[in-house]
Amino acid sequence: MTAVVQLERGEATLRFYDTLKSNRIRFHGQSTQLAANFTAALAIQERKAVQKLPELLAVLRAEPYLAFTGLYRTEPNDPGKIPVVMMHGINSRPDTWNDVFNELRADRVIRENFQFFEFYYPTGIPIINSGSRLREELSRLEMSMASDPF
Repeated sequence: MTAVVQLERGEATLRFYDTLKSNRIRFHGQSTQLAANFTAALAIQERKAVQKLPELLAVLRAEPYLAFTGLYRTEPNDPGKIPVVMMHGINSRPDTWNDVFNELRADRVIRENFQFFEFYYPTGIPIINSGSRLREELSRLEMSMASDPF
């Protein structure tokens, strides 16, 4: 969201705009581009425990981190956008994709047509287990794209 304060006849009006849907507004009769911070979703994710998976511990002893396994969204569900799932590799963490994610979200065409999800898993679990969980999460995402928010 981007907040804009408009002053008219001595009164201030605060309005919020969803910059994922539109990045321009009419301001004092002119079309104006809104400022936007597309990295805020990542900053929030980084503060969550799911983003703090210790790479080596998650490889050597995965069990304590199994509860974090799942598909996480970075924005509200939009059935009109194509989903893109980012998944980290072995001995890695989800924030591996932060720079790529930021670059993609900065592009207006990509931002307007794609929505991003991140799949988290402790890398010490067998590939067949993480693959199975990914398939479950993708099926859930597919059903949610047609009905309720994920």
